[in-house]
Amino acid sequence: MFHRCQARFDSEDYVKHILRPKLPEDLRKGAERDFAGKIRFLTLVDNSISARDAAILRISHSYRNVAFHRGEHNPRANSAITRILLDTVCRMFRTTYEHGGMCGGNPEHVAWLKGYGYSKPYLEYSEAAQRISVALVAGTEFSFPVLRETLIGDLNTRHAEMIHSTLRDLPVPELILDTILKSEEFDSEYDYDSVSTPLREAGYGFAEGTPPARDEYIRLEHDYTVRVRADYDGFKPSFTWHRVCALGKSIERLSKTATPSVLVPRYHQLNEFLAQAEKFLYAAIRKNEAAIQFASELARGK
Repeated sequence: MFHRCQARFDSEDYVKHILRPKLPEDLRKGAERDFAGKIRFLTLVDNSISARDAAILRISHSYRNVAFHRGEHNPRANSAITRILLDTVCRMFRTTYEHGGMCGGNPEHVAWLKGYGYSKPYLEYSEAAQRISVALVAGTEFSFPVLRETLIGDLNTRHAEMIHSTLRDLPVPELILDTILKSEEFDSEYDYDSVSTPLREAGYGFAEGTPPARDEYIRLEHDYTVRVRADYDGFKPSFTWHRVCALGKSIERLSKTATPSVLVPRYHQLNEFLAQAEKFLYAAIRKNEAAIQFASELARGK
């Protein structure tokens, strides 16, 4: 994906001093910045990735992120995700070499390709890519009903576990749950570092031997608190307890989906929403448990 994007960028850069650039600047910058941007560019500009494959890549990347960065795995969906990802990657591999090209046969390459049913004494890229991808996918396919059952089962199980854990460990009114969700979402998105810069700069003076005047520090602290409170009050949350519970109906509707082209992108949307809700609510549960533990130890005089 990187090399395909870069080839388009290099081609445009080569003639940009005589021809007006045609690539959308925002999509190019996105592709240069991150994985999601590359998917958008290759889908909307290069047309080398279908909408279905783009959704599969996004789902796989989201699973990869939580597995790699937080060590969290989802065994219920992993089997389905890895199988459909293999199919997508092999399809992209074929697309990469679909315009042909060939070269003289390297004996080592010729011998290696025989294992994939390619027996020509020279390397024809398009046919070789076709045979390799078909051989890799063989035996990993499974039916759409099985795929749908696996993905829907994953969403249903996680949603039910989240609702049960929240009602058990946070037995509070819906209004309080809405406040908890808003606070967690706000904290995850708010740029505290930028807003607190004046206060932090003043605080550095204590360590550097140039402490700020007491009244000035109190003023900066007050300004910071007021700014955060105002931004919080004006924040419009995407998550409410009602929306979290209503996700079950969305999952039920998805279970009646008749085609992969609808199932996969919609699963990705619901999975993203569910993953964020899990993150917010389980974080709140851990904080509540820590507060209870602290209060208990305080009561025992520890």
